[in-house]
Formats: sequence, structure tokens, C-alpha cells
Amino acid sequence: MTPKPALDAAGGAVVRDLILDGDLGREVLRHWLVTLDLTTSRGWIRRSEQ
Repeated sequence: MTPKPALDAAGGAVVRDLILDGDLGREVLRHWLVTLDLTTSRGWIRRSEQ
């Protein structure tokens, strides 16, 4: 994604060497507990107890 021209931003940032393979939205994370082990390509999902 390319920022729009003349976009200004200020403040600190945390940059980490992360693997980003997808996007789970807030609604998914609100209802489900998701655990991912990207090193071994495994994942678990179960309904949240909230």
C-alpha cells in the first residue's frame, strides 16, 4: 500500500521481523481464540469464552 501524497506522520514506531501471512479482523478475534505456530505451519482455533 502506498500512502497518499502529502501524508504526514509523527511519533515513535516499533518495527519487528514478523511473518504476516493474513489478516484476522476484530470480529474474528472477538469470538474465537486463535493460536498460530508459523514455524511449524500449525494452528488451533476455538470459541472464546466471553
